[in-house]
Amino acid sequence: MRTTLVLAASFPGEPEAELHDFIRTYAHETATVEWPMMAHRTVSLNITPRPIQEALQLVLSLPATNPGQLAAQREIISALEAALDARRQRIIVSRAEVNAVKWSCLYLQSICALLAIALVHCDNRLSSLLAMGLFATGVSVSTPDQFFSPLPARFRPRRRCQWRARWHEN
Repeated sequence: MRTTLVLAASFPGEPEAELHDFIRTYAHETATVEWPMMAHRTVSLNITPRPIQEALQLVLSLPATNPGQLAAQREIISALEAALDARRQRIIVSRAEVNAVKWSCLYLQSICALLAIALVHCDNRLSSLLAMGLFATGVSVSTPDQFFSPLPARFRPRRRCQWRARWHEN
């Protein structure tokens, strides 16, 4: 999107201002509408965002009067297509889930790594405790508690992305 904003200067006046408005609107809609929808897994890949669609139509309708404008027009179109591809990737990643088997394997690997750390540092208790404590803290912070939580699902904290989405709404 930054490329689009920079190259919009190749079409001074109203086209430049319109492109800036489309990009600003797209960024606002992405942060306020799409991110919360991604958090709830309700966003659709089938719909192209209106500001990007209008920006593409505007750029394609602009007459390129010199080679510089022609090159800028091609690069703006490429940048907008890259933005659509990045959006598609964000949506795909937001729908991704990791099942319990994969989490169990990750926990098993963590236990094996803790054992290896203990064996390597068995001659020095302080360094062993420090290394194992740091590793165990990193594992506990980076993994969800949904499989081992004693609380029922309705009482567990929501995912970070949902909290982030709520924060952006306010």
